[in-house]
Amino acid sequence: MAAMAALYWCLVGAQQPMGRLLGGVAVLLLGTVAAFGSLARPRLTADRAGIAIRGFGRAQSYPWSEVNRVQLVHTRRFGRDMATLEIDLRQPGTDERLVVFGFLDLGADPRDVSETLATLRAPTT
Repeated sequence: MAAMAALYWCLVGAQQPMGRLLGGVAVLLLGTVAAFGSLARPRLTADRAGIAIRGFGRAQSYPWSEVNRVQLVHTRRFGRDMATLEIDLRQPGTDERLVVFGFLDLGADPRDVSETLATLRAPTT
């Protein structure tokens, strides 16, 4: 929405060339941020085989045997209780890796995702 407003201001509102240049830069920056936010979410997918973490360019898969810990962490910021999901990964021959997901990364409440991951990770009998 902000990119569209900046585009309108660049095309219609700015009277001077420098104003149009600044508007064009704002359109590019806001458009890039919007595209990144749209393409990069949700970053975590899971099934019975394991999890996949998607970055901006590619996804990396981890079987459940390489997932050491899935923990829901609560912090207090600006008077609000914030939940994040921490996942410790360990691939053979590499160091451990900690990946932290918030609401924007998951596209859902981290509490719900934590419950879903626990269900998927549980051994089937």
